[in-house]
Formats: sequence, C-alpha cells, structure tokens
Amino acid sequence: MKRLLLVRHAKSGWQSDVKIDFDRKLTKQGNDEANEMAALMSRNIANVDIIITSPAIRAVATAQYFANAFKIDFSDIQKDIGLYEKGISFIKKLIASQDISLECIMIVGHNPILTTLTANLTGNEIPPLEACSVVCIDYNITKWNEIEKIKGQLVFIEAPFILE
Repeated sequence: MKRLLLVRHAKSGWQSDVKIDFDRKLTKQGNDEANEMAALMSRNIANVDIIITSPAIRAVATAQYFANAFKIDFSDIQKDIGLYEKGISFIKKLIASQDISLECIMIVGHNPILTTLTANLTGNEIPPLEACSVVCIDYNITKWNEIEKIKGQLVFIEAPFILE
C-alpha cells in the first residue's frame, strides 16, 4: 500500500515588496491555516516519508509547517521547480520515480494543477481545492511507478476551517 498526500499551499498575498508571483508569501491567515492543517494531519496520519515542494516561497513555507509536524528536518524537504512550472505529466513522473521504500509521499504545490491532478489520479470529479487543502489518495501497489496503471482511492479531501 502506498499513500500520496497532495497539499495546496496556504493562503498567500501580494505584499508591497513582492514583484513576481514566485515570491508571494503566506498571509497571517495562510500561516494559521498551514499550522492548523499540519497539526491535524500529524494526528491522523502516522508518517510522511518525504515532502517534495514547489520552490515558490508560499509553497516552501507551507511545506515547512508540515515538516515540523511530521518531524522532518527542513533541509530534507525536496524542492522541484517542475511543481511550479510544469503540469500533470511531470508530476506523475516525479511521483512514479520515487523509491520503492517510501510508503507516504507529500507533494506541496499549486492550483489549478493539484485539483486536475487529483481528478486524474482518482477518476473522481473534484471541486477546486481551497488554500491549504490536503488530498489523501491510497494505492494498492508496491512500486510508485505503478500509479499510471491504476486509479487511486480518494480517502479524503480536508480543508482548513479558520474564522477570520
């Protein structure tokens, strides 16, 4: 059994010092969302073996909350520009290339690609993922490169609930 977690980065904004999309930072609400969701996931999921994130500032910041919750050293978070620049084919190949020993992979990225990817991997219609949503997909496989042969089982989609 393999488990895939897809995390849309938390709420971000256009701060006055930010000139390009890549450099957008989390808002206060985004930091609160990421902290809440990371804590919730660590209470309900036993282990995450690896976190791979888009290198965009808001995605890395989100990934750091999850790394902290799952006791993963920040330096062990892998960054891949393809999660920012490329589409479903690239992400599926990235997942398929992961080591057989990894049981649970977390990908932190962006919408609309994560919504489309979730639908593609599970065969389910998916509403647009909210900021900091976590998708959990289970696969009855032994090797990650088998994900392209079968549809995964959508276990849950969890979104943060924060009063503004």
